[in-house]
Amino acid sequence: MTTRTTFPRPVREIENLWLPLPDGARLAARISVSYTHLTLPTSDLV
Repeated sequence: MTTRTTFPRPVREIENLWLPLPDGARLAARISVSYTHLTLPTSDLV
């Protein structure tokens, strides 16, 4: 497994994202989102 440290576009990192599970537990996640995807209208993502 490799860890990517450089990206071709600026990214926003969300360090503490909680995903609720059906049994009531929560799963912690860290995600990186490209700023390009944040600026597109929702209709362009489909």
